[in-house]
Amino acid sequence: VETKEAAQALFKSLQEAIDSKEFTKFSSLKFSGMSFSYEAAKVLAELLPELKGVDVLDVSDIIAGQETEEARKVLKVLSGAAKDMGLTSVLMNENALGSNGIAASEDLLKGNKNIKELSFNDCGLESEAGKLISEYILSNGKPSKIEKFQIFNNCLTSAGAITLCPLFENSPLLAVSRIE
Repeated sequence: VETKEAAQALFKSLQEAIDSKEFTKFSSLKFSGMSFSYEAAKVLAELLPELKGVDVLDVSDIIAGQETEEARKVLKVLSGAAKDMGLTSVLMNENALGSNGIAASEDLLKGNKNIKELSFNDCGLESEAGKLISEYILSNGKPSKIEKFQIFNNCLTSAGAITLCPLFENSPLLAVSRIE
C-alpha cells in the first residue's frame, strides 16, 4: 500500500464503522502481508485510536521491501496510534524488525497493559531486541499477563535467550512459549 489514496480505499470499511459510530464492529484487525508506506501507515494511524473493542492486532509482514528508515517510521506511527487500544494479542511476525524495529514499537508494547499473546517470529531479532521486549512488557507491571510468547526463527542465540529471562521469570501465566 503505497499511497494515501490507496490506503483510504483499503480502509474504507474501518472509516465507515467509525463514521456510523460502530466502534466495536471489529474485534480483530489483520493487516499482514500488506507492505505499508509511511503515507499509508499515517492513514491507518488516524483510524486506530477511534476503534474500540479490538483485541487482536496482526501487523505481520507490513514493512516488506521498505528501506530501513521508512520501515522504522511506519512502525513508529502505527505503534503510537495503537498504544492505548487495550490489545490482548499482538502479532508482528515476518517483519525485518531487529532492535530498531522493536524500539520503534515501544509505544505499542508499553501502552497495551493486557497483552496475553505476543509473537515475533522470523523478525531478525538479536539479543538487544530481546532485552527491549522484556523491558517494554514488564514496564506494564509485574507480573506480566503474557500467556503465549513466540519468537522463533530469529538470531537470538543463547545471549538473546538470556535477555528474555526477566520476562519469563515475571510471567506466571505463560503456558505456550516457542523460542528457536
